[in-house]
Amino acid sequence: MRKFSLDKQWKFHNGDIPMPFINTHSQTYMAAKAGGRVGAASPYYDKTSWETVDIPHDFAVANEFEEKWGPSAGYKKRGKAYYSKRFRLSEEDKDKQILIEFEGITGECIVYFNGSVIGRNFSGYNSFTVDGTDMALYGDNINDLVVYVDASMAEGWWYEGAGIYRHVNLYIKNQTHFEHNGIFLEPVKKDVDVWEVYAHVSVENISTTDCDCEIEIKLYDNDENVIGSCHSNVNVFSFDISKCEMSFLVYSPRLWDIDEPNLYRAKAVLKVNGEEIDSEEFNIGFRTIAIDAQKGFFLNGRQVKLLGTCNHQDHAGVGVAVADDVVDYRIRLLKEMGSNAYRAAHGMASKSVIDACDKYGLLVMDENRQFNTAETDGLKQVRELVMRDRNHPSVIMYSLYNEEPTQGTYTGRKLAQRLRAEAEKYDGTRFTVGANSDGLFSIDGAYDVCDFTGINYQTHMYDEFHKKFPHLPVTGSENCSALMTRGCYKTDYSKNVIDMFDSETVPWGDTYRDAWKLINERENIAGRDEKREFILYRNGAKRSYIAFEQSENISHERREYIVINGCI
Repeated sequence: MRKFSLDKQWKFHNGDIPMPFINTHSQTYMAAKAGGRVGAASPYYDKTSWETVDIPHDFAVANEFEEKWGPSAGYKKRGKAYYSKRFRLSEEDKDKQILIEFEGITGECIVYFNGSVIGRNFSGYNSFTVDGTDMALYGDNINDLVVYVDASMAEGWWYEGAGIYRHVNLYIKNQTHFEHNGIFLEPVKKDVDVWEVYAHVSVENISTTDCDCEIEIKLYDNDENVIGSCHSNVNVFSFDISKCEMSFLVYSPRLWDIDEPNLYRAKAVLKVNGEEIDSEEFNIGFRTIAIDAQKGFFLNGRQVKLLGTCNHQDHAGVGVAVADDVVDYRIRLLKEMGSNAYRAAHGMASKSVIDACDKYGLLVMDENRQFNTAETDGLKQVRELVMRDRNHPSVIMYSLYNEEPTQGTYTGRKLAQRLRAEAEKYDGTRFTVGANSDGLFSIDGAYDVCDFTGINYQTHMYDEFHKKFPHLPVTGSENCSALMTRGCYKTDYSKNVIDMFDSETVPWGDTYRDAWKLINERENIAGRDEKREFILYRNGAKRSYIAFEQSENISHERREYIVINGCI
């Protein structure tokens, strides 16, 4: 596999472009054929007068401030736009797979390649790929990639920006290759010093003949020593995907933890007749996570309070097109101020955010945006979220919904069940959570569908909910919404500034002091720092309820736990 950045030198048109009027038989006949799109989507359309921009790009941030667009949009117009990128492919790539990955496009979009639609996406928050293999041109021929963005509709009630605001990547792969995001390494603790790493691998074959392959996986420490490896053979039918399961043991690895986020490099190699035809590298970490309805959250066997923040994508001055070094700076600052958790509010975090959380040791609530089970929309978004991020040790839970009006209804329950099932098809090692702003006591609602019941703002219900449902683990998924102006020491409403001493909130929120006190006084809500030793136990890769006994030096009390990634 070869990966290239497509971030540079795009042509950009701010606004819609009317379709040309066609009425002859020849015009309509050709417009209905592959490669025959007319208007701005056509490779023959003159785009030389369009503005030249680099990706990531937010076209809303450059618009004037206008009160009519409202505070949620940052008083900025969004609207519609076109992007175009032209590039060549080598003749040597003629039989290769050509994938284009968009890490994030704010707004609904249509992707055209050489005059044909090769993909559509309906959310501004998920990463997605489109396959340009069949429409690609090679040699001296120029490929025309066009993206139509419609950001006129809102997905959120915060500043969302508009446009291709995250990186664009080109992947060129041999006909037989690892499926995109198709490798998942699952470390499971077997004993005090022994871990077994289960490798779940998908291999894709886009050729016209079946293929016999060998898969080899090696894990390296920081000194480039191989600390574990495995290999297996797999047969992949023509135009099909085959899945392979294997495992290897690792002895006494250094754990990934919020205080010491140790990472290991994995390399997967695909061979045919002894020749390497594909390879991928990525990091993994060794850690255990567990939750208990009475004691909260556990990381590597100890109780840990999740000291987190809810974070949107945007940054001052650049909108949502945030550079990777700015992302790294933000995560490092959060860590330095005492945070150990990060909630992606309210959509899939960028790759750079997850990488930085791995690096600095923050626990991530990775969030789905749309409460929707349409195959090409909601289910697709959850699937892409899970497959992309399941190798990251920082990711401990997938948030499936946030403050949905249907959360307390049977409709909401069905939606949550379907989304949870979709997530667990691709990763059964993380918790699921739903962030509830209502419906906590609606018997037909979604409050108990996920592993965690997330409570947004309803802090006055903590005790009542725990009393009624003592078996349900709870986390404060969103609690504060305090108001303040950085650097302001005195409130002055005439200047629209509020002091920075945590003195005011929105009507539904708490101050940071009050919200933290309410959680810190309740041990059941996402744990508290306290060292405990437990008998090691494993109950398979999928989440399940099991009981086990504490060490003799503590007590013989039996308690019900959810165990993820083996044992605690």
